Amino acid sequence: MEILNFGITMRKILIYILYVLNDAVCSLAISSKTYEVLKGIKMLNTDYTVSLNHNSTNKCASYCLADIACVSANYNFVTNQCQLSTKSPLDETASVVEDNEWKVLFCKKDLPPNSWELIFRGTHGTGVKLYDSYVGTVSLPTHEVGCQLPVTHSLTCSTHYRDPILDIWSSQSILKVKVAMYKDNVMVMNMVFNNTDTGLNTDWYSPDHLVYSSYTDLTTVGITYNFFSIKGDEPVGRRFYINKNYGGCAVDVGWIAVYDSGPGCTYENGLQYPAFAYMPNNIMGQWDLKTFQLADALAIYIQK
Repeated sequence: MEILNFGITMRKILIYILYVLNDAVCSLAISSKTYEVLKGIKMLNTDYTVSLNHNSTNKCASYCLADIACVSANYNFVTNQCQLSTKSPLDETASVVEDNEWKVLFCKKDLPPNSWELIFRGTHGTGVKLYDSYVGTVSLPTHEVGCQLPVTHSLTCSTHYRDPILDIWSSQSILKVKVAMYKDNVMVMNMVFNNTDTGLNTDWYSPDHLVYSSYTDLTTVGITYNFFSIKGDEPVGRRFYINKNYGGCAVDVGWIAVYDSGPGCTYENGLQYPAFAYMPNNIMGQWDLKTFQLADALAIYIQK
């Protein structure tokens, strides 16, 4: 224990020296918006605390920039405490709680290689169409900070969240895209798509770009679809729709659907829109038999 405490003390001293030497560089990095600020939350995965003698978010960020192991920092604007962490709030394994006295400073560039970055999150039953929110044809209300973070953090989110990166999609070096649904903060299905050779922010969602699916039968050789796109079946408001066949509502078979409006069939009666429907058990199912379940959230991630 004494050796551990000595190591932490020496690290604090070294970081303070680097902080003083690199203060100008740190200020430049902060002014160029290297660090993003999320108010009203606090990371629980912290290494040690620095007490600042005055109210300064920049000083706290400077300490983190001076520490090569630091990925994010908590800052308390009541006590002026600064806590450094080797975890990012975007990491699904991090522990994050809501606390109005704190804010978290972090840099997306510090994410480990092959990390997934959340760029869109839909919340069921808001009354705001998910498709319109994703493509940007509707203005979204102000979202809680929890909407920008992984669903697994269980933070408050009562609306949709859309990252502006969706408006500059073609200019970004996005390699892969992941779509996932969550029920009770647990992932219940997910798919990964290759984003190469795509132009619009809707092009990647196709069978030609699918590289992984939690549905074992979705990639079966010879499988066919009558819908596999974000636009889906527009007249009946079925978006992000992956469906095998029609032939009358009683024989419709598919995998997932986002219901923005309806109902087009009786099996859609009573839904609160948007509704996120998915077939459980990792295989397709018959919609009319009500074999589908409803998720609480839909999230889209990118990998650069």
